[in-house]
Amino acid sequence: MLRSSKVRGAAAALSRLSGSDATVIGTTINVIPMSLVTTPDIVTAQDLKGKTFGVSRFGSLTDLGLRKAVGEFGLDPNKDIKMIQTGGVPEILMFMQQGVIKGGLISSPTLEKAKELGYKEFMNLSEVKFRYPGTALVTTDAFVRSRPQTINRFLKATLEGIKYAKANPDFTVRVLGRYTRNTDTKLLMSAFKSYVLGYIRNVPTVTLPEMEAMIEDIATRTPKAKGVDARQFYDPAPLEQLAKEGFIKELYPR
Repeated sequence: MLRSSKVRGAAAALSRLSGSDATVIGTTINVIPMSLVTTPDIVTAQDLKGKTFGVSRFGSLTDLGLRKAVGEFGLDPNKDIKMIQTGGVPEILMFMQQGVIKGGLISSPTLEKAKELGYKEFMNLSEVKFRYPGTALVTTDAFVRSRPQTINRFLKATLEGIKYAKANPDFTVRVLGRYTRNTDTKLLMSAFKSYVLGYIRNVPTVTLPEMEAMIEDIATRTPKAKGVDARQFYDPAPLEQLAKEGFIKELYPR
């Protein structure tokens, strides 16, 4: 049975709020790895007002990111724009092509395709000073206690995999192509550079500020999250153990 996996940090937190003992032991991506992409006629922040934008699902990372982006321009996402659900990130681009929406949060490799089609990268959310457990390593408190060596091996394999993926672009591009069902090598290499090299962290240390940002976001939709201590949603000890063993220094000697 799968006891450790990579998911969005908020999924683990919502599960814990519902009574599980899910816990985050690392964050491989602690930014919003997406860009606000718009149609060419959106030139200034004020052009965003009154327009309709797409999110994959309400409460998703595309939803959070869109709200964050709009807020950075001094606009109220609840009043100044309209949002509809598209079902996925590729569908956001499809809805733009159909003229249904003016933009949305898009990630690689769909981002590279959107730019090829002439759409505008209005804002790169990863450049905003906002840390969030976009992709997290999740397990349970019980499994951490009962199978510490298994968790240790899982983390070692994850870190080794990250290093290998970054050092072997041809291999990683083939994998990206397989899982995204895309054969455009140029587009996939661009996605590798922006996403794998740009967003995935060598050492996925989880921090309190990013977890607090997650709980704050969840609390806007889930009342029981209000005032909850973010410390109960993550456990840094397993990754700290790797550091104590010298594994991280051995993996990255410089």
